[in-house]
Amino acid sequence: MPIYLPRRLKIPIACQDRWSKPIAVVSITLAPILLSILWDLQDESAKLGLNFNSVLVVYGIGVVVGTGLRVVAYLKTAKSSPLKSCFLPWLAGGFLMSVIWSYIVAKELVGLLISLGYILEIKYSILGLTVLAWGKC
Repeated sequence: MPIYLPRRLKIPIACQDRWSKPIAVVSITLAPILLSILWDLQDESAKLGLNFNSVLVVYGIGVVVGTGLRVVAYLKTAKSSPLKSCFLPWLAGGFLMSVIWSYIVAKELVGLLISLGYILEIKYSILGLTVLAWGKC
């Protein structure tokens, strides 16, 4: 349940049987915000010499895009069925967010395996050749 709700609120669903307009509006709002957070410009800012304001700009863009998509989704979707005119972009957004969630889970799994290897004093080269190579793919 802890991971189900955030995942459900960020992946837009276009299935007729599971359609919910409030969840669709929330998911289309939160998806760009999650993408802007995952952009992780903070690490790149040290390399490029960018300041904290550029990070806020990226987050602001995510919020503005999410808000704009929320307004469009609220006005154009019906309570009883998914959007028919923009069905392909809706599905593409769902696919993209599914890939993003897979990335998040894989990154956390690799971090957990590295920590476990450190605790069990397994050499990083052994982890890299076996467990981490499997986890990254």
